[in-house]
Amino acid sequence: MNPNRATSWEDLRGHAQGLWADVAGKHIVFNLPSKSVLHLDSAQLDQVLHFWDGLILTHHELRGTTSVRRERIVCDQQPSAGYMHSGYPIVTHMDVSDPKNEGFLFNIDILKKKGAWGLFHEIGHNMQRTWWTFDGTGEVTTNIFTLHAMDAICHLQPWIHSWLQDNVKRAREYIQSGSNFDQWKTNPAVALFIYAQLAREFGWSSYKAVFRQYEQTQPNLTSNQEKIDRWITTFSHQVGYNLVPLFKFWGFPISQSTIDSLHDLPIQQISDEFIQIAPERYKV
Repeated sequence: MNPNRATSWEDLRGHAQGLWADVAGKHIVFNLPSKSVLHLDSAQLDQVLHFWDGLILTHHELRGTTSVRRERIVCDQQPSAGYMHSGYPIVTHMDVSDPKNEGFLFNIDILKKKGAWGLFHEIGHNMQRTWWTFDGTGEVTTNIFTLHAMDAICHLQPWIHSWLQDNVKRAREYIQSGSNFDQWKTNPAVALFIYAQLAREFGWSSYKAVFRQYEQTQPNLTSNQEKIDRWITTFSHQVGYNLVPLFKFWGFPISQSTIDSLHDLPIQQISDEFIQIAPERYKV
């Protein structure tokens, strides 16, 4: 870290004439209008970059990898896809570059308290692996990283996070209607609940161990069914419980060979507000 960065920043604030600024931490860099950051002093920039660097490291810690290049965030008037999109760079709309907006990228008080679901989510997309992201979960497995970061950095537990709580009604209706997997795949809000259940029941350490197994083995999985079966099998063996009942409860298609292979493991007893809707369906 440049020991003279405070002096350098003060000089830049007074003399730089560029309309846009690159503000870089160790693991992330932001490209946004200069007017968005000129009111911040060096200490404030250090604090907010420390937060975002920590977010990147937290995502990698969950997956079991290391950061090899900075993530790049660009504010743009016209993103090529939607409000935000992942990739290199991650692109977001201009509202988050406005210091008057609660969602301002460098609003450290709000970031520490509430996080930034949208950017946590988009950076999570850059962490996804095809090994454990099957059809219908492209907008779901990214939020494993979002929920983990909210918990680890903002101390907002996954099960009580407002994003999930706002979708409890949808999840209940899905279960009450019979848990049709084709429907599950079309609703990322509902689909996230089983991943949150796994975090609640077995902790983030289980996810870390599972993801590290994938990173080590890098399995060659060519079908969605193979990916589903491998996810259920890997997670079950990691936690020492037969998770077939939980996945069947949510409507997952599971091959008979996978069901048979996990038969000897004990079944985790779960009785939350969702299982209680149809407890008779929580079985092998």
